[in-house]
Amino acid sequence: MIFIESKNHFYAMQLFEELQNLLGVKKDLEQEFSCRVVQRIHEDVPETAIALDERVECNSKIAVALSLMDECFLPIVDQRTGINLIRNVVYSCGYASFYQLAVVHANRY
Repeated sequence: MIFIESKNHFYAMQLFEELQNLLGVKKDLEQEFSCRVVQRIHEDVPETAIALDERVECNSKIAVALSLMDECFLPIVDQRTGINLIRNVVYSCGYASFYQLAVVHANRY
């Protein structure tokens, strides 16, 4: 069991490193679409780790994603706390930071 857990940890770290390398990189798709891997970048992350333009790009894409989710879905509110769960998931509040894939049409956002 220890070997399996350590092997899974190795693959998880490999995946993490690959996602970090793809963070904010634009990938052109068919026709007029592109995509980027984005992640909420917290204010306390130093600018030496992530450039200001990349930080703005990622955080603005996540803000647009939240507005689209708000338009398309009714809020899912935790009855005990009153917290909007969709917002918390999109902004990775209280969770490890999620990676999101933003697919964008050339004439939009």
